[in-house]
Amino acid sequence: MLLVVIREFIAICGYLEKTGKKAKGYLVISRDELESLLNKNRYLTALEKLKIWKSMNWIDADENQTTKKVCLDGVRRRCVKLDVTVYQTMKELLARGQSPDKTSEIRQGSQRK
Repeated sequence: MLLVVIREFIAICGYLEKTGKKAKGYLVISRDELESLLNKNRYLTALEKLKIWKSMNWIDADENQTTKKVCLDGVRRRCVKLDVTVYQTMKELLARGQSPDKTSEIRQGSQRK
């Protein structure tokens, strides 16, 4: 399940990166727009996914929220802020083949010796 969540986060960040929605180390998107994207894969609700992302510090949000006030084009509005550093790190690890599944296989293999 974790790998599915990671891949979805990477895919959404990749989409946002192409659309140019950046603000000081974060990719930003309105919650409604993000929920539309998250609801395409219904293994969990959009809110459950956002709560997971927040608990793992993949997004920056106010306390008891999944959004944060951001100034875009001189206007302050609530958005979801996805951490670019987290995105780049996950993307790089997956590209190298270091998925969580392989890590657990390596750990299990070293315990057998």
